[in-house]
Amino acid sequence: MARFGLFVARRADELEPAFLEGHGRTTPSLLAETFDPPLPRAFGPGRSWSGRFGGRGVVPAGNYVSFAFGRFLSDAPPRGLPPRFVALTSRPVRVP
Repeated sequence: MARFGLFVARRADELEPAFLEGHGRTTPSLLAETFDPPLPRAFGPGRSWSGRFGGRGVVPAGNYVSFAFGRFLSDAPPRGLPPRFVALTSRPVRVP
């Protein structure tokens, strides 16, 4: 299952990858439900997807968000990488 969406927190430091992992937050708070165009079932080397995703929910004003770009699985991950991971934006954004 794809895990595109938003991680939401009251403080920006709560969206650091080590903090999320340490607190068992491996699934975004707000999940994307629609994709246009549809997501491919698998991404091979050098493949990409470009489009829009959306879902339901509200981010309270003053909170921070990080965009989660999927849950990825690999049968043979590169050395030093886990077989499962979530890719996040590098900096949280504050919602006005």
